[in-house]
Amino acid sequence: MNKATKRGYSLYFLIFAFLAGVGILIYSFIIHGQTWATNRANKHIYNSGQIAAAGTIYDRNGELLAKTVDSVRKFSEDQTVRKATLHVVGDSAGFISTGIHSVYKSQLTGYSLIDGVYKLKEYGMGNDIKLTIDAQACKAAYKALGSYKGTIGVLNYKSGEILCMVSTPTYDPENTPDDIDNEEKYEGVYLNRFISGVYTPGSTFKIITAASAIENIPDIFSRIFTCEGKHKTPYGEIKCRSVHGKVNFEEALNESCNSAFAQIAIELGTERLTQTASFLGFNSASKLGSIVVAKSTFNVEKANDCDLGWAGIGQYTTLVNPIHMMLILGAVANGGECPEPYIVDS
Repeated sequence: MNKATKRGYSLYFLIFAFLAGVGILIYSFIIHGQTWATNRANKHIYNSGQIAAAGTIYDRNGELLAKTVDSVRKFSEDQTVRKATLHVVGDSAGFISTGIHSVYKSQLTGYSLIDGVYKLKEYGMGNDIKLTIDAQACKAAYKALGSYKGTIGVLNYKSGEILCMVSTPTYDPENTPDDIDNEEKYEGVYLNRFISGVYTPGSTFKIITAASAIENIPDIFSRIFTCEGKHKTPYGEIKCRSVHGKVNFEEALNESCNSAFAQIAIELGTERLTQTASFLGFNSASKLGSIVVAKSTFNVEKANDCDLGWAGIGQYTTLVNPIHMMLILGAVANGGECPEPYIVDS
């Protein structure tokens, strides 16, 4: 092979390597450009680690929840509203990872693939976001929770709009407590329990067991169950909160009879009950817009009859996310279907 040919191949290789590098750079820019532009090191957006330049966040009625004033992020004028909507809006430092400030920061800062954050730099403002929540409803829910650690949510099951989302404990984002990272009362304060929490469903799971029974037991509506305050199995017993005597399927659901639903779950068996739970979204990932929601789990693979009876009434190892259970009940109320939930209106 002569020198000219070798040089030609070398040149082709260099051209190919160059084009491949450009291709990788363009791909990386498209995929990661948003993350790069909204990084905390970008002083056009952040000031001392706090988001400083971004659009305004409103509730469904136009009530202001967060805005930028003189390069400082300000929240609602109502302290109770600030606390009640903290986990939805998010803090300015981004500790609440599921808040609008964190998940929708590229939209708030006006980032685009072509201009980056040029508009933010040029005009000092990003895009405004209008949420579906009602700030005053959140305020009422927050007051109702009192000193409890928990969550309250309200769904419009016809439209999919989240009207209320409150999680406690919380704090005032304009007056962050000095002991927030050390005091027990603030434990889990950065967690939005409505989105990221999972709980033992208890008797609310009987809706799933009932749906499975209707689907798989042809004569379920004519069945009579006997409740003596408990249901015995070879592996233990499932207790009921009352002695309901003889009840049909509808009465068992109305009375929330553990004995009857334990019997139903055992008759259904692990396969059919799991099939219904999976069909209704258990063990599957989901999102609320761009926000990742905690996965509800149902696993009875190794359950004996007693375990299965407990699983049928929402105990055993079953865990459910509040949004997920709310959507299931919304579907029941809406004739079997529920629209995709969302919290960002526009």
